This record gives sequence, C-alpha cells and structure tokens, in this order.
Amino acid sequence: MKHYELTYLIPKGISGEEQQKLSERVISYTETQPLRQQGNSFWLSFDFYAEPEKIKALEEKLKDETGIKKYMLLKKKVGRIREMRRPK
Repeated sequence: MKHYELTYLIPKGISGEEQQKLSERVISYTETQPLRQQGNSFWLSFDFYAEPEKIKALEEKLKDETGIKKYMLLKKKVGRIREMRRPK
C-alpha cells in the first residue's frame, strides 16, 4: 500500500450537515479510514493508505462528485526516522 493525501475544495454556502455527508462519502471512496483529518468550511484534507490500482477509480468518483469543486491527490513518501546521536 502507498501513502496518499487528498485535499478538496467545497462550495462556500454548503451547510455543516452537507459538509459532513460529503466528507463521509469521500472517505468511503478511499475504502479506508483517514489517518488524520483537518479542515474548515472550504478546504478539507486527510491522509490515507490505498493500493495504487484503486486510485484511478477514486479519481473518477471525485470527478463525478458535484459537491467538490477541485481536488488534489498526492502520493506521499513515508520515511524512516534515523536514530539521533548525541554530539561528542
């Protein structure tokens, strides 16, 4: 599985309830639970893991979603934390 970040723009006049339903639909498209979610009334963003072959289907669903104005899907690199050593 690869690590991705999805950010999408929603209309200004959308109600809190509509925003919640839209977020739930978008999260269901990824077939996974978000790792972190942050957002306000305009931009929403979350990280998730998915198989690369499922990303094309996700993008098609996002294009068909009328509540999303724009979106950006990024593949993220997951790095390892190196051991920190004390200076001599």
